[in-house]
Amino acid sequence: MSRLTVKIASALLMMGLIAPNAFAHGGVSIEADKCVLKIGKYLMHLTGYQPENSGGEEFCEDIPSAGHAIIVMDFVDSQLRRMDADLRIVKTDTWSAAQAYKLGDAAEEVLYIPPQKYNGGSITVDQRFAEPGYFVGIVTAKGDEEIASVFPFSVGYGIGAFSGASGGQNLALAIGGLFAILVSGALYWHANRKKQVAVELRTA
Repeated sequence: MSRLTVKIASALLMMGLIAPNAFAHGGVSIEADKCVLKIGKYLMHLTGYQPENSGGEEFCEDIPSAGHAIIVMDFVDSQLRRMDADLRIVKTDTWSAAQAYKLGDAAEEVLYIPPQKYNGGSITVDQRFAEPGYFVGIVTAKGDEEIASVFPFSVGYGIGAFSGASGGQNLALAIGGLFAILVSGALYWHANRKKQVAVELRTA
């Protein structure tokens, strides 16, 4: 394989790896294979499990299937341990409504954990989601100032359905597939071009 072919494949592969991370949503981004929840200037790691459905497999942000879910939010910044923090999860009708949700909006509340200090450095949510749907998590922390993070997520649309039927990860996966096609096409074109040049030189 020529150096040019290697460069083409490497560049397209890197673009394909980077693309999915560009579609994280709400207050959550994906960094180094972990979901990072931004609350004011502070950070929390968000990790989810569905032990009854997928054992110890972790998910990030969206919940793959309806049913029992455990969500753990670990404080990255120790300052959060000195604040009173509460957590609210509300249900919306559509993914668009979840994305557009703002503090103070009315919605069906499915979980509320009152303000308290988390000296252990993490908030654990043990919740059963009866059916697929679109939800919004709101973490609020109060110290010298009040800060909050609002993050939409879906439940029950499978691994990879990053934001339900119209979600960003579906688009990200499609882009990844497109890059794979481009890599194959570039390699095929380059190989055929070399053959064509060789034939032209022999017949010249």
